[in-house]
Amino acid sequence: MPLKPIFDKAPLTVMPAQPLRAGLVRSDNATMVKLYALTADVNEPIRLEGAFRLACIVTAKPGEEPVAAKIRALLSTQNEDGSFAMSFEDSIALLRAAWALYEYEARKPLLDHMARWCAYAAKNWDALMADDAIWAYSADLLELLENLYRVTGKAAVLNLCERAVTQTMGWSSVLNTVSSQRPTSKDVTREE
Repeated sequence: MPLKPIFDKAPLTVMPAQPLRAGLVRSDNATMVKLYALTADVNEPIRLEGAFRLACIVTAKPGEEPVAAKIRALLSTQNEDGSFAMSFEDSIALLRAAWALYEYEARKPLLDHMARWCAYAAKNWDALMADDAIWAYSADLLELLENLYRVTGKAAVLNLCERAVTQTMGWSSVLNTVSSQRPTSKDVTREE
């Protein structure tokens, strides 16, 4: 059951730190309601996750909103081999939107779609690596795989995650390296 709006007293960034699931806290902030109204015509997979997460914040029943229906409709177009008839980045964006929907509903069929795509990705990893989009969306893929592994505990997901880290980019090592290479004790000019 959704709680009363609390975001007037606490910033949105506090929500993940609290033990709250999507849809448990709502806001009646006028700006957010207007922003959600703009998402009514969302059709691109890249915008579905944000639109659904916004629906969780401003509506009482986000699972019944049109954006949730669009996510389900796109998931129903999954091929038998687990792939989608869309680009890699759109597939990842759709699966992330499906994860957002799973966080709200906790229904197993949503996990089945993600698991079938992971099986497809494992079989066709070389073809996915040839696509330049995996370099741009590797962090999104890793976050999705990590979330999926936390829920399922499947070793195959962990194996796919290891492939993504070793063959695309280890984000944790990049972030640690960048901070140690830049001096923080002196001002660095824009040219430097």
